[in-house]
Amino acid sequence: DIGANIGVFCVYAALRRNANVYAFEPESKNYACLCKNLYLNGLGRRVKALNVGLHDHTCIEYLQLHGMESGAALHSLGEAVDWRKQRYEAKFEQSVMAFSLDEFVERFKLPLPNHVKLDVDGNEPKILRGARKTLSDPALKSLMVETNGNDTELLDQLASFGLKLSQQARTGASYQGQDVFNALFTRA
Repeated sequence: DIGANIGVFCVYAALRRNANVYAFEPESKNYACLCKNLYLNGLGRRVKALNVGLHDHTCIEYLQLHGMESGAALHSLGEAVDWRKQRYEAKFEQSVMAFSLDEFVERFKLPLPNHVKLDVDGNEPKILRGARKTLSDPALKSLMVETNGNDTELLDQLASFGLKLSQQARTGASYQGQDVFNALFTRA
């Protein structure tokens, strides 16, 4: 669960699908809520909550916070540029450890994922660049990502990993007049 926020998807996956989950959430307040939700649901061992960000390389980076309340989203790693590629005034720059997914999996000897949820509000290209090896592995069966449905860079990246669009559902949001979708990509 990349961009776990307060844990809605990872709690569901662990409880309803009996999945073992690695949940990546770099924002401190969201991470605290995520851990509380895991505690309340008895999932401290099944969901490994990690207070780190994912990036295209390993570094100490700034998370540009769009809002300071718990559960806030729309943050950006690196520059204060939102999902519409527009600059914004960050409320706070939170220092975070950031890893490429490929290095994180290799360094900490994690099992390769079967399913990935990626919801990082415009930071997808960076994360995907750092996840080429992991996401190209045949162990990965599916990836769910939020997209405007016309993001050719994202579609091309996922196709290069051997993933193809299999389903999509509107989120209710829109970008430049286009609907935003939760898109499911599966191994081609």
